[in-house]
Amino acid sequence: MNKAIEIALAEVGYKGKKSNSQLDNKTANISGKYNKYARDLDNISGFYNGKKNGYDWCDIFVDWCFVQAYGVDKALELLCQPKKSTGAGCSFSMNFYKQKGRLFNTPQVGDQIFFGKAGDIYHTGLVYKIENGRVYTIEGNSGNSEVAKWDYPIGADYIAGYGRPACDEEIKPIPEPTPEPDYTGVITYQAYAGEWLPEVNKCDSSDEGYAGLYGKAISGLRCKPEYGEITVQAHIKNGNWLDKVNSKNYKKNDRSNPNSYAGIYGQSIDCIKIKSTKGHVDYRVHTIEDGWLNWVNSKTETGTESYAGIFGHTIDGIQMK
Repeated sequence: MNKAIEIALAEVGYKGKKSNSQLDNKTANISGKYNKYARDLDNISGFYNGKKNGYDWCDIFVDWCFVQAYGVDKALELLCQPKKSTGAGCSFSMNFYKQKGRLFNTPQVGDQIFFGKAGDIYHTGLVYKIENGRVYTIEGNSGNSEVAKWDYPIGADYIAGYGRPACDEEIKPIPEPTPEPDYTGVITYQAYAGEWLPEVNKCDSSDEGYAGLYGKAISGLRCKPEYGEITVQAHIKNGNWLDKVNSKNYKKNDRSNPNSYAGIYGQSIDCIKIKSTKGHVDYRVHTIEDGWLNWVNSKTETGTESYAGIFGHTIDGIQMK
């Protein structure tokens, strides 16, 4: 059932329509019961016992996902439904599973969950995960007539049962995307001092722990984080601040794209300013005149601590962490 679950997850955010138009647009013409799922199944001769668009559509959404995943005949087989059926209704749908011996009290991934009590089955959805005593679902016609993800205690008394599609395949949970960490991770950076020097991703007192060569003016800098994005802005010695450069344009040793580095070849940099979309960056510069200067935090917005360097002094080394 993984295929049907993947299709259902891709539909999250779809909203029912107030009229029979713009049905393929997820968020247009909202707040109603018209939808593309009923339209598509209505267009399949003999799928239901009549037209269903404009009515409650939670069960229709589940059926549509199976049809998209497996085709009409296989979907009806899996859902335990005959042709020209009343399967668009939750209570009828649950009874089709029951008649085939496919209705259970405990869930598995891929089950069709039913809500209500005997004689009043009012809602349904598709189980995509079970974890820590909770069942996670994707449901159509939920909340304000939309496709949304929900979760419930497995033993909740408002869960009437779980219809298990008639298949023999092993059903595995669909892993949810792992959120990207809220920090930069390892930063890779590179300085230009007459030529592009080797990339650096350390920050220590060794020759590989900083970008640059002592005594040689840096006129270009590029960097990229492990997570998120970094912008770098360079100030030209006895000149002005240049435009910010984004790490997404990073390309090792590239000389052809001016957007891949901060600076102007042959013009010494005396100050740099760094910002990041994840966490923060600590950075400092080494100048020919002064040696290593104090660390600067990328979150500092104003004053002399919002950038690293001293106007008029030549940067020949850079560290980031």
